[in-house]
Amino acid sequence: MARRGRQRGSRVGVLVGPRRQLKTMAVSRERLWRVRKRQQSIDAILRDEVTLEFVMNGKRVTARQWGTRAQAVNAATEKRTELERAGWSTHW
Repeated sequence: MARRGRQRGSRVGVLVGPRRQLKTMAVSRERLWRVRKRQQSIDAILRDEVTLEFVMNGKRVTARQWGTRAQAVNAATEKRTELERAGWSTHW
């Protein structure tokens, strides 16, 4: 069975140059945290240092680019705090 989504260190093809050659770039992914509630999970994933993704039960719900890594991490921390107040518990 094929896996959905990109895993850590996966590659993305990009056409560049006058001959439109295909070059690959590594896509870095880092899971910042995971929370769980009633057999459901939400992950905060930092992609390419500035893109923050929220993934619920393995499916991306939203993604947003931030100016810096620190801003993205702060946004993820605020969301985790909000979810913990709503009854979600931290899980790694």
